[in-house]
Amino acid sequence: MDTSTADSTVLLTIDNVILFADSINQTLVSRSNEVLSLLQPITSYDVEVDDLIERIGNILKQREGKVLAKTHPSVLELDYSAPYHWQLSTYLQSFIREDGRALNTYYQSNRYTFWAYFGFLAVLIGLFFYLRNRSREITLEEPNAYQRAFTRILERPVSAALILGILALSLFFKNQPPILGDITVLLLVIPLLSIGFHLSEKRGYKYLIAFGVLALFRFLNDIFPPDILLHRILLLVSGGLEVYFLLRLFRYLRGATIDRRIFHQFLFLLVNVHLVAAIVGILANLTGQVKLANTAIDLVITNTLVALFLVLSAATLIGIIHLGIDSPVFSRLNVVKNRKPLLKKKTAGLIRFLAVLVWLDAIIRILQVSNRFYSFLGNFFGREISLGDIRFSLGQILLFFLVIWLSIVVSRAIRAILDDDVLSRMSLEKGVPRMISAVVTYALVTIGVLLAVNAVGMPLDQLTIIFSAFSVGIGFGLQNVVNNFVSGIILLFERPVQLGDTVEVGGRIGVVSSMGIRSSHISTFDGAKVIVPNGSLISNEVVNWTLTDKKRRIEIISGVAYGSDVHKVQQLLLEVIDQHPDVIKDPKPMVLFNHMGESSLDFRMLFWTDKFDDWVRIRSEVIFMVHDTLYREGISIPFPQRDLHIKSVNGLSIAPSNGGAQKESGPD
Repeated sequence: MDTSTADSTVLLTIDNVILFADSINQTLVSRSNEVLSLLQPITSYDVEVDDLIERIGNILKQREGKVLAKTHPSVLELDYSAPYHWQLSTYLQSFIREDGRALNTYYQSNRYTFWAYFGFLAVLIGLFFYLRNRSREITLEEPNAYQRAFTRILERPVSAALILGILALSLFFKNQPPILGDITVLLLVIPLLSIGFHLSEKRGYKYLIAFGVLALFRFLNDIFPPDILLHRILLLVSGGLEVYFLLRLFRYLRGATIDRRIFHQFLFLLVNVHLVAAIVGILANLTGQVKLANTAIDLVITNTLVALFLVLSAATLIGIIHLGIDSPVFSRLNVVKNRKPLLKKKTAGLIRFLAVLVWLDAIIRILQVSNRFYSFLGNFFGREISLGDIRFSLGQILLFFLVIWLSIVVSRAIRAILDDDVLSRMSLEKGVPRMISAVVTYALVTIGVLLAVNAVGMPLDQLTIIFSAFSVGIGFGLQNVVNNFVSGIILLFERPVQLGDTVEVGGRIGVVSSMGIRSSHISTFDGAKVIVPNGSLISNEVVNWTLTDKKRRIEIISGVAYGSDVHKVQQLLLEVIDQHPDVIKDPKPMVLFNHMGESSLDFRMLFWTDKFDDWVRIRSEVIFMVHDTLYREGISIPFPQRDLHIKSVNGLSIAPSNGGAQKESGPD
């Protein structure tokens, strides 16, 4: 093929590629125009949705501001002849049609979520049946109040499961319609009443029945609009029932004696607040302030419902956790077995704290001041404070310390797990487990500090200022602190002194009970706590009696009378030493003829024990055995003897003669 033909073929191929690229480009342009045409209505809908959300927010804010306003005519001003007061079937049909459509639409769009939730409830019910059977098999020696309450709650496993299932409802369903929330609240009353009837005495049944009736009235109030007469009548009846039963509770609590006085006072205050709210609701309903009446009367019903729900949920959760802590499965873990009271106390406190937070949030929402309250908190904690070029807010400070606190809690928990259940099961050299756990703890705390700095958005130049100020402080007066800090790190890695070692520092002997990053604590045998800076353990002379092992040599000096068979004495003393169970054979015990004293033949006994902490007891027991053996063998143990020579008494010379004394006259 010649060159001209090849060139023409290449040019033709290039033209075809260009044409193909142009066609693809035209296709892409047309498709993009079609997509843009489809997106325009969606964009307009998005704008409309944002506008509706803003309008809804404004309406809610306006409603919050009109709680005290008179929104409807008073009872005396109502037109009882108006037909809309008596068209109850119309309102019921409208409620069923509109709210039913909303509920069906929500179900169709979240069908699989509903089935997943029903499956979760089934698993939860099966779990509570298992826990009931399991709790009957476990016999607790001293069950606490939560475990006793949980045991009684487990006698109604379906109701207990439904309560926790409703507690987890918000995890499954987001942006649920109001009708679903109302139905959920109404269904929640059933398990609450079931457990309430089981836990309370017969005289409390009427209060539970009244609570169920009030909950039903609350649901009916949401069906009928506040313009019709039935809504006002339901409010009036609800308020009357609340006042009646709250007055009975008031009289009962005033004369009752409850062991926990703080709890008694809290109940008394709560009943008084609810009583005032019920009276305010009745008066507001009569005067036409229907918004205030709904809020006040709903406060009593909903707050009682939330309180019962949270109390039973908290008791159930705490009981489950405590039952798990006492179970054989978790009792095998040293971290659980060694810290059972602490774990129970901390978990119960945490759940109670969360329950109180949820309860306070519910009260704020019932009073319809949640937007204002949380806006106030946001403004308060978001207000910036300036210190020179550094700007921060109260919320950032709170978040900073919260993250550091959480990192410290997590590091302590992980260190406990490492010390009790991980490193203790591994064959490591002495001091290595403590070094590993300490390094992990400090690393987690350091990570927590960095996360706290990142969470508050603190720039690096501000960190530089802080570190510079810290360096200046070191130069002026923190040398000893830094010295002890560095010494603590050296002790951590070099391990010349460990926890449990018996050391002698500055003339004091004791056991190392704790070692911190700045100082160490030594418990002396007299019961004192000596705080020793880590720098002293590095720079001064320290005698560590148990650095490599817990062996100690014990020395006893014993004397026998002159004339005793020294070879027999040596043999007897060796037998005594060999008979003691805490004396080790290697190094071999020795009995040495020490010297011939003024009044005794002294023997020196040298032997070793590997129980350093008990060496005083072992030495005492061996001395007892030596005394008893010598006494049994008829070998006397002499006491020091001295001859006293008196030359003169009151000018008279006295000299011994034949065991007596001879007097001589004349001056000495």
